[in-house]
Amino acid sequence: MLFRSQERQRRVFAYCAAGACFYKLQRLVSAERWLRRSLHLDPQHRSSRLNLANTLLDLNKKEEATEIYLALLEEDPENLRFQINSCHALAKTDRLQDALELLNRILSRHPEQSSILLELAQLLADTGLKEHLLPMLRGLIRQDRKSTRLNSSHLVISYAVFCLKKK
Repeated sequence: MLFRSQERQRRVFAYCAAGACFYKLQRLVSAERWLRRSLHLDPQHRSSRLNLANTLLDLNKKEEATEIYLALLEEDPENLRFQINSCHALAKTDRLQDALELLNRILSRHPEQSSILLELAQLLADTGLKEHLLPMLRGLIRQDRKSTRLNSSHLVISYAVFCLKKK
């Protein structure tokens, strides 16, 4: 019995890896098929679920992707990757109020990490949250300029504003 479960786990990991490879190659239909195979064997496999949600979002299957992201976030509410992906998916499905609440939660918990702001700016630039994110970033620039630490984060935040403006 142990041998069967080990073999099953190996197949789950192999299918997930195949799906991730196809995703990287932008062969999204193949990626979806392999990731669903992995989840058929182990419906709770987190990497397969996250990779499937990423694939579905790129395939424009936004609702299903959003549900997967939100389920992952519910299981691990402190996971920053799940928070960012869920915010992006919510914005893509025009659930802007939910996305804005999550965005505010992310920014309030991680105000010092300008790289997170840049990633959010790049992800949300083509959504309805752009108008909300710009004033937040400008406020952080003003706050950052007043700080006594090195202003490397100022450059990152400024670039995030630039990304939002050009789209």
